[in-house]
Amino acid sequence: MTGTPPPESNASPPSHRLLIGLAFLAFISLGLPDGLVGVAWPSIREFYGLPLKDLGHLLFCGMAGYLISSSLTGQLLRHFRLGGLLVLSSACVTTSLFGYAASFPWPFVLAFAFLGGLGAGAIDAAMNVFAATHFSARIMNWLHACWGIGATSGPVLVTAVLSAGAPWQWAYAGAGSVIGLLSILFAVTRNWWQIELTNATHETVSSSMLAAISQRRVALQVLFFFLYTGTESTAGQLMFTLLRESRGFDLSTAGFTAAGYWGSIMVGRVGFGHAMSHYSAASILQLGTTLAMLGAVLLGLPGPVWLAVVGSLAMGFGLAPIFPTYMSLTPSRVGAEFATHAVSFQVAAASAGIMVFPWLVAGLAEEYGLEVITQSLIVATLTLLFLHRMLQR
Repeated sequence: MTGTPPPESNASPPSHRLLIGLAFLAFISLGLPDGLVGVAWPSIREFYGLPLKDLGHLLFCGMAGYLISSSLTGQLLRHFRLGGLLVLSSACVTTSLFGYAASFPWPFVLAFAFLGGLGAGAIDAAMNVFAATHFSARIMNWLHACWGIGATSGPVLVTAVLSAGAPWQWAYAGAGSVIGLLSILFAVTRNWWQIELTNATHETVSSSMLAAISQRRVALQVLFFFLYTGTESTAGQLMFTLLRESRGFDLSTAGFTAAGYWGSIMVGRVGFGHAMSHYSAASILQLGTTLAMLGAVLLGLPGPVWLAVVGSLAMGFGLAPIFPTYMSLTPSRVGAEFATHAVSFQVAAASAGIMVFPWLVAGLAEEYGLEVITQSLIVATLTLLFLHRMLQR
């Protein structure tokens, strides 16, 4: 592991501790927009008079921008510092959220989704490069738990706004205000990031993109990240619609169940991050993939409200350690020479999974009924478990 010592060391200088605090804030800001659309979508769909499957168009535009910027992050870090990317990316996300809130015609909303994806993709990949080369698996899980705080806050914010009788646009305006303040904070502290990232960047971007993706281990992990985020996003974005429109849950119960799914990811990452000190990454990943599959099965079973709630929480808790732990293991698995490109490819594959899976499942649900959502999640988590076992072998 290159760069400065892990931040949990008592020897860390005060400025480094503040930098870690800002990293936590950056991951919170990444999660906040992700959790908004799942609960807001029925209201957005009604406002614009759209079919259910148009959620896929919205996610496609956002993830197209995300895919472009995240896949090029390894190259961008040759010319730009992380501090500059933080400022630019958070400004793009802020503009995107206020664009939603302004209720422009639907084609403009799709353009704002693309802009927000560009901003989120660059900062996500760059922050994961920084974290994977500087932090332990425990800190990586805690960083992604901060993403869970943001993703959990989004559904809570939308549910609170709608329950108060206010329009959905208010939730996007509130989220845009929060990330706008973070943009200012990142601009003030941008030089801190330049100092901290310099050595790691120069050591890990030496290989070409083609050489990195030709590595079998890199290619397999890229496929794994594609499947993982597709599963996570499909559950998060479509769960509210499933529980509200198919299962007949009231607005508050459906909204807070969706928020609980994101919250269980956050709690799971905190808990599994602590467990990293006592158990191997392999055993934690095996437990997580298995629990995610069992949660999907529970969510798909007909029965009382509590069964769906338990299934959603179990699925989120099981998924929790997978992304950060695999990301943290990347430098040791592929080597420092390929680490930066491998991480950026994995983030790009993750964005492609987010783009493809919800769109595909939403289309199937509109054709064959909303319960297709749970059936798709069961198949996806089973496949995820199988692919994980193959990677372990």
